[in-house]
Amino acid sequence: MRMSGFTRSRMKVMPFCNGDPCSAIRVAGIAMPLCTRCTALIAGVVVGYLSELSLSLPAGVLLASPAVLDGALHHLGEVQSTNLRRVLTGIPGGMGLWVLAIEANATLGVL
Repeated sequence: MRMSGFTRSRMKVMPFCNGDPCSAIRVAGIAMPLCTRCTALIAGVVVGYLSELSLSLPAGVLLASPAVLDGALHHLGEVQSTNLRRVLTGIPGGMGLWVLAIEANATLGVL
């Protein structure tokens, strides 16, 4: 499969990013290097970090679940996700990922 330099640069930043400029946030007509969902996930992780979010493992899973469900349903072709939905599920999803990382570190000492 042949990829543009733009797609390759996305894969280096976020390996699971879909690399689709159609689902990327645009600034001044230029697609950003990550899709909207990945951008929102990163924003959620930053919010979790800055707010020193500390919740239980089930709460982290609950926060991450809508983003996982939306991404899976979109990937399977069951539903057409929108950028608004990607942001609304991605930010809490990123916060959930933050909680899961903190819990993994506390339990396993991996970070």
